[in-house]
Amino acid sequence: MVLQTLEKVLFQLKENTRYLEALRADIHDMKNLMTSESNPSLMTSLPGPASTFEELHQLLDSPGIIDVLSQCETPILRETIRSMLKRIMGKNLASQFSLTGLGKGRSRTKASFKAHKAFHTIMVALKRCPNVMKVKELEISKEVQIILRGVCDWYGGRKERSGAKQQFMSLLYYAWMRNWLPKKETGEVMMREALQGCGEETDTSVSSIVP
Repeated sequence: MVLQTLEKVLFQLKENTRYLEALRADIHDMKNLMTSESNPSLMTSLPGPASTFEELHQLLDSPGIIDVLSQCETPILRETIRSMLKRIMGKNLASQFSLTGLGKGRSRTKASFKAHKAFHTIMVALKRCPNVMKVKELEISKEVQIILRGVCDWYGGRKERSGAKQQFMSLLYYAWMRNWLPKKETGEVMMREALQGCGEETDTSVSSIVP
């Protein structure tokens, strides 16, 4: 019964997703147009992803950097942050960062991203993204940590085994948070059933499943 309901919800989610993607594309075009009209040189004057710490500092000091980063928004927090990170720095530079900069034994092995201006800049940009603007700093830090650990896969290479599952769970979570599901308890049951089908432990906390 639950799986049948889940299939119906998933179908509706796909339809809603198509509509949301089309709407998001329109909004994205409008934001680009407004940005270009208010500052015609903004979209072309900003340099590409930084390859050195000096270039990164210069990029973060560029006028309009917040506006540009806020255009990286998606419904999924991790994808939004990953897009922002890719916009400001290349793979080699990103590999020199970790969330805290500390390795085993609490010894410093990399640069601390959380202590860098880039983290604050992304935090400000996220506040302008309606889909993720209410996310807490702790959740953002966790996502940054995961993304930086997977820098080697930014442009191809090994794909996450859980990619399809994460996309599905993100859609389901999105529907649950938007109250598209009949009620909270039903949403929890459906999410736990989906997790079990993906090979996850059934006692996984629903509140821990964050896109």
